[in-house]
Formats: sequence, structure tokens, C-alpha cells
Amino acid sequence: MHGYKSGDIAEKIHIRGEVNMVLNDEKYYFQPEYMWKRQDSIIDAIYEAVCAVDKDGIVIIWNTKAERLYGILKEEIIGKNIEEFFPDAVINIVRKSKKTIENKYHSPREGSYILANALPVYVDGEFAGAVSTDRDITEVRMLHSEL
Repeated sequence: MHGYKSGDIAEKIHIRGEVNMVLNDEKYYFQPEYMWKRQDSIIDAIYEAVCAVDKDGIVIIWNTKAERLYGILKEEIIGKNIEEFFPDAVINIVRKSKKTIENKYHSPREGSYILANALPVYVDGEFAGAVSTDRDITEVRMLHSEL
């Protein structure tokens, strides 16, 4: 069952304490598993590599583009500290400093180049971790150097 409709007027629905939805005229109840699958599908649809870590640096989100860009499967990295894989990761700088970094040029491994954006994440005003998006610019850099 993905949803149940009632004729109630707009109500605020709290799902897993993390997702708030306001729906006019109809109330839907979603199974938490469906909500997580939908969230994963949305994150995987993002063009950039996406990584999120908790306040201790434990990877909680690693999308398909990150798998392709870095050659590390979700199953290998989720639940582990990001520093085990990337000691100098931009997301770690942000996690420790709690300051946003925008458009940071970085070469995480020989022959690959990215533009990274990372920012701290706060939940109810409390620091909860950090998220980064990395865009592969290796091809652009190679083309530029050929010119």
C-alpha cells in the first residue's frame, strides 16, 4: 500500500521524523520504505556525484554518479568513514570547519579533476554533517590543455 486518501483538509504529515509534507484536500500515508526508495531514486538522478556524511564523517549517502566517478560502490563506502577513502576530501574540510566551500578545483586521484561544492547540514539548528556534489571536469580540462 503506497497511500491512503482521506477527505481531510490540509494537514502536516511527519514521516520518519525527517520528511514534512503539506497536502491540500487529501491526506496520504506513505510507507517509510517507499519514501527511502523514492529519495534514493531522486539522488541517483542528479548529474553530479553526491556524498553526505554525518557529523562523525560516516558516509550516509553515495549516489550512482559517485560510484562511477570514484569507482567505489555504495556497499563499500556507506557506513564507513569518508577519510578511509579520501583523507583530503572537501567534505571533510567542511565537516570540521562548518563552512561552505564552493567550486573548489580538486584532483582526488591522478588523471581526474573535479569541481566540488560542499556545505554543512543542520537539522533543527544542530550540526548534523555535510553534503558535497562533485562534477567531473576531467574531459573539459583535457580539451582545454589541447587548445
